[in-house]
Amino acid sequence: MVASKRQAERVRKGEEQVSYWNSPIDVRGFTWAHLVRYAAKPPAPLAPLAVGQSDLYPYLVKLNINAKAGFADAYETVNPRKLLLGPFDPAFVIVYLLPLFVLALSHDLLASEKEAGILGLLAAQPVSLRRLLSFKIGFRLGLLLLLTAGLLLIAVAVAGIDPRQPGVGWRLVSWFGIVFAYCGFWFALAMLVVSLGWRSATNAAVLAASWLTVVILVPAGVNMFLAAAYPMPNRMDYIVRLRDAADDIRKATDEIAEGFFADHPELRPDAESADDESKWVLGQLELDRRMQAAVAEFTDALQHQQDLAERLKFFSPALLTQSAFLELTGTGLARHRQFLAQIDAYHAELRDFFNPKLIRGDFAFDAFDDIPRFEYREESAGDLAGRVGTDLLGLAAPALLMGWLASIAVRRYRVAGS
Repeated sequence: MVASKRQAERVRKGEEQVSYWNSPIDVRGFTWAHLVRYAAKPPAPLAPLAVGQSDLYPYLVKLNINAKAGFADAYETVNPRKLLLGPFDPAFVIVYLLPLFVLALSHDLLASEKEAGILGLLAAQPVSLRRLLSFKIGFRLGLLLLLTAGLLLIAVAVAGIDPRQPGVGWRLVSWFGIVFAYCGFWFALAMLVVSLGWRSATNAAVLAASWLTVVILVPAGVNMFLAAAYPMPNRMDYIVRLRDAADDIRKATDEIAEGFFADHPELRPDAESADDESKWVLGQLELDRRMQAAVAEFTDALQHQQDLAERLKFFSPALLTQSAFLELTGTGLARHRQFLAQIDAYHAELRDFFNPKLIRGDFAFDAFDDIPRFEYREESAGDLAGRVGTDLLGLAAPALLMGWLASIAVRRYRVAGS
């Protein structure tokens, strides 16, 4: 924009000669050769803690007043090998690997003492098995949480996250709360399995099968179900419809223009020399109008998938945890869709600023400072906290239920025998 202003000053003084289609003081040349606006989605403060699919969603979109099809599929160029390997993702470690540490620490509680023949001696002490099991679980839970918190604090320091920044402190506390609830779920599951009195090898097999089901199979099944329930439209069909619509509009520019000016006679240009620009602008508007249905098919299918995923995630603590992490770090689909909605609104604002000038034939331009600017607006902290709180309750409820069932089952635990 600074370079355009300097060139405009030189053109006004006669120091530089340019054609109108390249002139910064002609709205036709400015929108064609000079107008470049960027819509940027700033990374959320905790973004380094959960990559999610943020490496696939663009943070920066280049805009002009052309049809939305020109920027709707914007992406950032990234080395494919880097995308294949991916960055280090603390959320992945917590969701997938932390349960394995929990199960390794707790699968042989009581069973190892029973197999060694010393559980009877422990039971003869004035301490109930329920209290003994609770102490063992609590000690391991505290130790693992302390270790996890230390590693996360190191990650926070390395990533340069400042807890004193507005909105960062409660997000960090919520992050640790989700980690605590997720660990609590797996320890409660281990406590329930251990209290049934099986051998340590059986406990390990059952808990490993539970991890495979909760962390791998259920999320995969949910993704397959979402794709089958609300399949995305065929991409090639969209491209064909876009090309056909563009061809039809080129053949009917006169009819489109006459229909528009019949409804908006105040915008009809006085000079015939402005007809081409008017028809081009109206053609772009008509292209967006005709492609609304095709675009809506994609957005509706995606919205249905997201709505259904919000309900199905309660079948897997791993999905709940991942959902909460993506919400807190702003690297999920929800924040990106808000970004896209704001891009649409900003694109419409740009068009409302320039299109009337182009349609009327009012080509003189010097309002550089009046061009609308894009400002990303974050959603309210209350809405975000409400969604994270729901995920937290979804983790805590089954953990408390399994802990209660384990406290009942351990009372019937057989100290001797198989």
